[in-house]
Amino acid sequence: MGHIAFKCAYNDNRANDMPVVGYMGACTRPTAAYNVKKGSPWCSLPECPCSAYVLKGEPRPEEPCQDSRILLEWKAYAGFDHDGPWSWTPRKINNADVGDLTFLTTRYPGAGEAERFIFAVFRIAEVVSYDPDKSGWVKADDELKLALSPDELVYFWDHYKNRGNPSYIGWGSGRFRYLDGEQAKSAMAAVAALVKDPKRKGIALELARLAKAGK
Repeated sequence: MGHIAFKCAYNDNRANDMPVVGYMGACTRPTAAYNVKKGSPWCSLPECPCSAYVLKGEPRPEEPCQDSRILLEWKAYAGFDHDGPWSWTPRKINNADVGDLTFLTTRYPGAGEAERFIFAVFRIAEVVSYDPDKSGWVKADDELKLALSPDELVYFWDHYKNRGNPSYIGWGSGRFRYLDGEQAKSAMAAVAALVKDPKRKGIALELARLAKAGK
């Protein structure tokens, strides 16, 4: 079991109206306000530039968080513990390997957890299990990465079940989850079925093949 899914705060920056959900720079002010006020784990902290931007009107950088760069640099980070005695402890990625798949997920503002969707998939080309400054992270294969358009979205919970309680739809704490081979194969088959244009379809089918093959 090495495929991995990440929970991302919603981001609506589509750069120059790219056919993606977002994640190509800082989110708009209304989205930043939503993430701050709903208590997203990083967005709502005083250390987050978006918190001061929303609550105090202070300026923020063009890329204020890891999620705002996720479809620019194609890296996904494990994040940090943000409360209790282990606050600001970087999390590790121990069970993902080169060749496994990464699924990036989010929810639209106001949507329930059951409506969490996959907005990008990539084959892992590099894994850093532990980085004391940025937490563990995985990086995409430049040839096998796929950002989905808003009409190609697949619901995450249609393909992933909590091991301890399969009927429960809830992420809980933590930035990432591991998927077994059957879950990754199911999710990737659904993604591949929705992608229509030939070039991106080829990438989707190759990612589906890797999921089916176990790598």
